Amino acid sequence: MICLSGSVTKIKTQNSIDQRHKSDNSPQSCWKLNPNDEEAFNVRNYNCRQLAETRIPVFMEDVKEWGIEALHRAIAGLSCLTAVHICYGYGIEENLRWKDTLGSEWRQYEEIFPALNVSHIDQISLECADSRVPLSLLGLLKNKDLMVGVVAVTRDRVESPDQVAGNIRAAMAYVDAERLYPCTNCGMVPIPYDMALGKIHSLAAGAYLVRKTL
Repeated sequence: MICLSGSVTKIKTQNSIDQRHKSDNSPQSCWKLNPNDEEAFNVRNYNCRQLAETRIPVFMEDVKEWGIEALHRAIAGLSCLTAVHICYGYGIEENLRWKDTLGSEWRQYEEIFPALNVSHIDQISLECADSRVPLSLLGLLKNKDLMVGVVAVTRDRVESPDQVAGNIRAAMAYVDAERLYPCTNCGMVPIPYDMALGKIHSLAAGAYLVRKTL
């Protein structure tokens, strides 16, 4: 798998860095922000291209207006599986402040999941563990394989296999088992190596606990 930043995330992050920069908010602008992406896009020895869109929940109107089209442009001509990762963001100050205002339920995905469900993307990766996203929203993605975050990417603890298995079973109330791929909420670069490794071990063990009951 190769993972690259998606169009919405690149454009909106650039705008945050330089408030004087005015994006044209079009799919074409994503190709201007990082010329090195073109070389990465041409790599052939991978079985999946994943686009990381950690800012999709913040800019839902842009997603519906041009973000889906930009995703399609990024995967045009590929024969491998394609995926998009979405979450509410970790370590981005703007996202953290915004999350503090959202209340007890995070329902922003409700606005964009219908568009993602009919998109050309094969798989959708999203956070669920310890988040305030109602699991029932997974039912809006009936046409997609889902990489469901069942392990949090926080430093407070390493989940037990039983806890991971519980998170998987909760998601299975809304996602068919054959379409569900347990994963982490997001990347674990900010977490100490030993803790990240422990979470990966629990992820595998928890998935095994569920799989042997199917």
